[in-house]
Amino acid sequence: MATIIGMDGGGTSTRAALYSLTAEGVGACLRTAESGSSNLNSSTPEQVRANLAGLLAALDPRDAVATGLGAAGVTTPGVSGALRAILLELGCPAPVVIAGDHEAALCGAFGDDPGILLIAGTGSVAYGQSRDGRLCRAGGYGHLIGDGGSAFAIGRALLAAYVQSVDGSRPRTPLLTALAAQLGDTPDAVMARLMQLAYRQPFDKAPIAQLARLLDPALAADDPLAAELAADGTRELALLLDTVAAQLGESEIEVVLAGGMLSHNPRYRGLLLERLAAAPVRYEFVAPRSDAVFGAAELARRALTAPLGLR
Repeated sequence: MATIIGMDGGGTSTRAALYSLTAEGVGACLRTAESGSSNLNSSTPEQVRANLAGLLAALDPRDAVATGLGAAGVTTPGVSGALRAILLELGCPAPVVIAGDHEAALCGAFGDDPGILLIAGTGSVAYGQSRDGRLCRAGGYGHLIGDGGSAFAIGRALLAAYVQSVDGSRPRTPLLTALAAQLGDTPDAVMARLMQLAYRQPFDKAPIAQLARLLDPALAADDPLAAELAADGTRELALLLDTVAAQLGESEIEVVLAGGMLSHNPRYRGLLLERLAAAPVRYEFVAPRSDAVFGAAELARRALTAPLGLR
């Protein structure tokens, strides 16, 4: 039986699956696996290679005929080619399709139908397609110049607010007290850990993004800093979505909300929905048809040019 590999590589983890491949398309999921990041912008080539090797060992894709990887950071010059080379070196079957994680997620969510995917995970991006097949994007430029409203952006803002409170330029709210308790037992230990998170090399976004989990409980307690960060974050995410809708020329369109920042923080998600209810576009929020792992496999299937079983 022919099979096909799909992988979804976000900023902090990579998920993979092996699917059956039939004349009708990508079929049943046979095996799944998960490992660390496959983002070459935030992990070393050695780390990425080890993570992908572990995934493939777990999948055992001996009958696979194509490989699809939707990965964060592939717009950086050279990254797509480097990932393809790693996968081919590890024995993945060609064609090896490398796409953005947002491209794979959009394909999984909507297939060929119109819609917009808004992702707020470690990073953030909005990506949509029109009825005539046009693709439009806003955001997704990484943690240094983009990713507004993401888990990393919230975590970074928390760290910045804490040092401001140490300087006396910002009041110490319960949210910052909770942050300090998570970072260390003494003020000196807190600052040492904070500076390590911000400046250690190689840089790792994941521990900073994980700090965003403090936001929702603080919103429930009416913490003023939490309200400020949530307002800033949801405004950034709404701007991404509205920008793509305008590019597509749509006044009414389906939207899938995705990413851990929205799925694990219901109060933050609710504030975003409240903001979007006042948008000039009528958004219909729907569940995705499938996930980004399936979407990556589907993109690989589309790249197959030879008849099934002859490639």
